[in-house]
Amino acid sequence: MKYIVSLFSVILVLSLCLGLCACGGAADNGGKTDTNSAPNNGGTSSITQIEDSKLTKENVAGTGWQCTYFEGEDKIYRRFTLSAEGEFTAIIAKNELFSHKETGTYDVTDGKLYLYLNGDTQSATVYEYKNGNLVNNGNEFTTYVE
Repeated sequence: MKYIVSLFSVILVLSLCLGLCACGGAADNGGKTDTNSAPNNGGTSSITQIEDSKLTKENVAGTGWQCTYFEGEDKIYRRFTLSAEGEFTAIIAKNELFSHKETGTYDVTDGKLYLYLNGDTQSATVYEYKNGNLVNNGNEFTTYVE
């Protein structure tokens, strides 16, 4: 009986280790952007229609973007989706806990994406398209599909 309990304990420990390895995220990369994106799951994103590295409102509509980065000691995860109606919805997590949600409008001008929080066009968060990613303050946002 003691042998069975020991064997069962070893199997549980190995299962736990395997589970932790499978679910582990990227290691702390010293403030650099985590550019791992979710798998496409066989779907196609309209972002593949971008030609000559130029964004347009038509080819970003319906896309989703995500990034994990560091602000000081805080790990920030930001994800947003762009609707065909010119609106965006974003979720922000801080240190792997949900922080808040943002909504607003967006526009694409001169190949750059402008997000207007709550539709306020006086200030914008600006993203440039580089190498298939959106870049803001050195943070690279990769596409994702839900």
